[in-house]
Amino acid sequence: SVVVFENDSTDGTREALKAWGAEVAGSYEVSIVECEDSPDCKLGHGRWYTAGPKGGRKQTQLAHYRNLLLQEVLRRTEGKGSFELLVMDVDLAVSISPLGVMHTLGVQPYAPVAVAGRFITAMTLGSMDNYYDLSAFRPSNESGSGVLVAMHDAFCRHALRIASGWDRAMCDTSSAFHIGTVLANHRGHEQIYRVESAYNGAVLYPLDQIRESGARYSTASTWGSAESGDGDLNEHILFHRALAEKTAPLAAAGAKWLPAMFLNPKWSFHVNPERPPGPTGPEWKKVAARVGANPFPFVELFLIAILIRWPIGAFFLRMFLVGRPRSGGERKA
Repeated sequence: SVVVFENDSTDGTREALKAWGAEVAGSYEVSIVECEDSPDCKLGHGRWYTAGPKGGRKQTQLAHYRNLLLQEVLRRTEGKGSFELLVMDVDLAVSISPLGVMHTLGVQPYAPVAVAGRFITAMTLGSMDNYYDLSAFRPSNESGSGVLVAMHDAFCRHALRIASGWDRAMCDTSSAFHIGTVLANHRGHEQIYRVESAYNGAVLYPLDQIRESGARYSTASTWGSAESGDGDLNEHILFHRALAEKTAPLAAAGAKWLPAMFLNPKWSFHVNPERPPGPTGPEWKKVAARVGANPFPFVELFLIAILIRWPIGAFFLRMFLVGRPRSGGERKA
């Protein structure tokens, strides 16, 4: 069964989902979540990533949507047995990697496990990839990433103080220190490993663990903690923390669930480089408008791209071209 939450689309998305459900009727079910007092979920909320500081933050907006989806899934499955809940973005346009899903269920069925979804890092000429949706990633305390995490936290405290409209999720996505943390964890593990939080495009949850723990996405705004560098945390982080905290007493009482989360490098997919994560084009201009007149965030991004990413990309691309055999079988000296 597939359950989808959709709201405010004007491009025929909801109609296409309904047509999909009608087409596969009898094979499996496609259900679209309805919203109370708003037919077809015409909520008037607009794009989540252009939500401003007033009238609701983007992460709490997403948390509300995810809770509606979760509530519908729990309602439909109550009393019908045990299930695994696969939560994923529907706009990735990639396979969910069925063999990776089977491997994940085989190695860790008692805790949530995130996919190793990856995308090409911008301005590296295709030579570097990283996890999709970096803002949801938090390493475990045992990862050895303490120095990088401390530098990233200090950077975000500074950025959120001086960049009006910037939030922690945006800082997590763009910070060189956070990117380094993610890459260090990614390249340091070939087998499933523990994290505090991750998403990367999809997560497998034991549905009974969510049901028994009562964990939900937090819709309480964290914007008031901007001075601490935590303003508007990614909604997955708060949910995964709540799930671990609420599972701990269950595990202590003998439940099979683990108060932990994992990431499985053997369950992976690559996001289409022509459909990068986040806003592009005119939508990016709206996001930029949220930041205000302070140029600091864009200067930081520009310096990272030009001084770090592009030279690395150019180096590896040149090494690749130098190492390629010519049509006659010869190699360049």
